[in-house]
Amino acid sequence: MQQLANKPIPMSELNESYREENGFSVEGPWHKRYIALYKKTQEYDKHVADRYDGMSGGHYIGCVLELYLNGIITDEEIAPLSDQPREFLKEHKQRFQ
Repeated sequence: MQQLANKPIPMSELNESYREENGFSVEGPWHKRYIALYKKTQEYDKHVADRYDGMSGGHYIGCVLELYLNGIITDEEIAPLSDQPREFLKEHKQRFQ
């Protein structure tokens, strides 16, 4: 998302004069950038919702595994877990590396 926000807008687009088509104003470069960022945020929101909505029981270990595989949860953070889930997470991490 940061790359999208920092992407340079060509001077030719920045200096476009206001115009209308069929009675509606044509989106300027800043509005186009805003719409692109908004859509990207919506996509990410759906990703987060898919990952965490309904997280309970059988889904909990899968969520923790994804976070562990992505490096969001560290070895130190899984250390307090009992042997079985900790080993499960470590085994899967080794397989996917």
